[in-house]
Amino acid sequence: CKFATRVQSRLRAAFPLLFLCLFLCLFLCLFLCSLSHFLSLTFLFLSLPDFLSPSLYAIILSTFIFNGIKEAKLMNGAEAMVKCLAAEGITRIFGYPGVAISPFLDALNQDASIEHILVRQEQAAGHAASGYARVTGRPAVCVSSSGPGATNLITALATAYADSIPLIAVTGQVNSSLLGRDVFQEADMRGATESFVKYSYLVRSADEIPHVFKEAFYIADSGRKGPVLIDIPIDVQQQLLKKNFSYPETLNMRGYKPS
Repeated sequence: CKFATRVQSRLRAAFPLLFLCLFLCLFLCLFLCSLSHFLSLTFLFLSLPDFLSPSLYAIILSTFIFNGIKEAKLMNGAEAMVKCLAAEGITRIFGYPGVAISPFLDALNQDASIEHILVRQEQAAGHAASGYARVTGRPAVCVSSSGPGATNLITALATAYADSIPLIAVTGQVNSSLLGRDVFQEADMRGATESFVKYSYLVRSADEIPHVFKEAFYIADSGRKGPVLIDIPIDVQQQLLKKNFSYPETLNMRGYKPS
């Protein structure tokens, strides 16, 4: 009995050391496997000139380099949103942060040309933007997250609609795959604001962002001026554009011809 107790106590004392050794062995195996894969790919790439003509090898090498540069130049939806606002001459926006709009705010933080005015509630952001548009005579921008954050803008949007104030409301939204499933902080903002916005958008792809923003500013600031809503899911903000960013210089909307 004493011998069994002694063995048990020694095993209990040595268990952390055995666990550490097992972890180190596993880590070493993974490292060696990764290293072997890297060396094999490197050897294969360096040995290509022995099997291919110099011109074909140069084409393959330049393709890899070009694709890497192209990938580095592509921006995501959030960065495209910031570029669109800058292209419209926006230097100040009003908003309150939240998870669903955080990619946009992260991108905005990298651009010193646009100032973000932090309010204490989303409704204040809408009214502040409305007042800013009245003073400047140009469209103003307010930003909020999804769900209750976005619904807090409704009174400000209704006021801007009644007073013909050009206002752009940018709201975050839950992931595109979760739309219509009543998930946490999801709200149908297009349906909720239908009766008191000039137009509303639900962006489905990052490549749509430049055209959507161009249309939104045009609609808000032409004819009888008023608010326009742009609802952008968080995954669209994180999605890479499939082509280089280009903001439209001209716009021709078939269904909208203000006098």
